[in-house]
Amino acid sequence: MYTQCVLNVKTVNYTAYMKTSSDSGRGITGRPSAGERAYSCIRDAILKGEFKEGDFLDEVELAHFVGTSRTPVREALKRLAAEKFVDILPRRGTQVHIISPTELEEGFTARYVFESFAIGELVDQNIDPTVLSDPHLVDHEAAGREQRWYDVVVADQRFHSSLVSQAGNSIITELHESLLRRQFRMGVRTVSSMPQRIDLINAQHREILESIRAGDKARALSVLQAHLLDIPGISSNSYS
Repeated sequence: MYTQCVLNVKTVNYTAYMKTSSDSGRGITGRPSAGERAYSCIRDAILKGEFKEGDFLDEVELAHFVGTSRTPVREALKRLAAEKFVDILPRRGTQVHIISPTELEEGFTARYVFESFAIGELVDQNIDPTVLSDPHLVDHEAAGREQRWYDVVVADQRFHSSLVSQAGNSIITELHESLLRRQFRMGVRTVSSMPQRIDLINAQHREILESIRAGDKARALSVLQAHLLDIPGISSNSYS
């Protein structure tokens, strides 16, 4: 039996930030709905490693863990399955998704495609992304100094998301955000085990932003490639 969930407010806030729909998932009282509570509690437990890759999750025990009926739990599991946190297996149950090295590498490759497009658009349209993007770098650097790994990954993803969204293609923005959601769990796990990479990542973020502002597309793309792809052991030890 799982220990009952104490809702992590940061998880709810991150969920609201990343959602692409206008529905905030909150009831008329302003508190999280039962479905949002179930989603946040289960997702937080996966992120923290309480529910490990390959674990099978029992709906009855999850309902006790969340403090709701089974219906919100089922709704939450469907959302989590769509974001690749869990897999719903016919006649077997719900399993915490196992991230394969191939899936991780393909995810970073897809992100490079979207983010390189965004950089090209920002440079070609002479858009300076600093005002919207720089605050996330400040948050990332502060969280890294204080070893707040969850906040590091939130700030990192917000930075990359801000670049893509400012390029102005809503479809690419939506697809890119779905990739970020899928990679969030890996980010939290790996950044906490590789804190020595924080300074390098901070420097790469700054160089990407400065290159875009200077109109140097080639330099920005070169740094982005190193940031996302040219990392030894990317299939098992990297995050961004």
